[in-house]
Order: sequence, then C-alpha cells, then structure tokens
Amino acid sequence: MHSIKAIRGSFFDTTHTVHHPDALEQAARFISDGLMIIDAGKIRSLQTWEEGQNQLPPSIPISHYPDKIIVPSFIDCHVHYPQTEMIGAWGSQLLEWLNHYTFPTESQYHCADHAAAMSAFFLDQLLRNGTTSVLVFAMVHAASVDALFAVASERNMRLIAGKVMID
Repeated sequence: MHSIKAIRGSFFDTTHTVHHPDALEQAARFISDGLMIIDAGKIRSLQTWEEGQNQLPPSIPISHYPDKIIVPSFIDCHVHYPQTEMIGAWGSQLLEWLNHYTFPTESQYHCADHAAAMSAFFLDQLLRNGTTSVLVFAMVHAASVDALFAVASERNMRLIAGKVMID
C-alpha cells in the first residue's frame, strides 16, 4: 500500500510567509486545476495539473474534487483543548458557564490517561479538518500539557502550548 496520495482540484494557498499585510496579495496563489501530492501525511508538492500529471506513477489513485476549493494547512491561533468535551454547551452568563461547564470539565485533566485520550481526540479532529498548526491553551495540570505535547509529537504536528491558570 502506498503512503502517497494524489488530490486533484482547485487550490488556494500562500506560497511563502509574509511579514507585513501588504505582502499578502503577492503570496496568495489560486490554482484552478491543480495536483497535490501527499506522502506519509505531508504535502510534498502542489502544482498545476498540467505540470504534475506526468510525474505521478500510474499506480497512485487520484481523488478528484472538481467543484471544490481546497485550502491546505489551516493554522488555529487560539483554542482551549480542555474545552473539547464541552464545545456547544448551553450558553449563559460567563461566570455561570465557567462554573457549571468549563471548570468541572477541565478539572478532569489532572488525570494523565484522560488528558492523553482527549489530546488524541482533539488533535485528530484538528487534522481531520485541515488544521496542521495550532496555538493551544492547555491546563494548569502538568499532565494535560505533557499529554498534549506527546500526542502532537506522535502525529508530527506543530503546536505552541502551555498551561493556563484558572484562577
């Protein structure tokens, strides 16, 4: 079984990191008919279909999404992973919501096994939805941060994280 995947469709991405908003327009790229090659879970190339079609071995199947725009590699700049279990909890005033939903849920993250299971679920959901880099707010419990980094390392996923005080 090949670890290589090929995706054909329309793509929108940026070609390089910009350091000023004025440079973003030059970094933006739209490929109306493109080919993305993914090898072992990593994007190896993204080019036009015309450029890439002859470089792909015939044994590799191509997933084709002609009516979709594919935007590879989202970055989430603010997410609280311990709140994964309670996303969508009924809304109320902030302090009531924190006391009724957030703090009881987050208190479970002192347990290394629970933190590891939720870290795996959380990061798998991000990856499944195209988020490959993330700034994560973890917990005051060291086990929550250790579990998050361990699971991210297993998935070769880039993240910035640390503990958050809940006082």
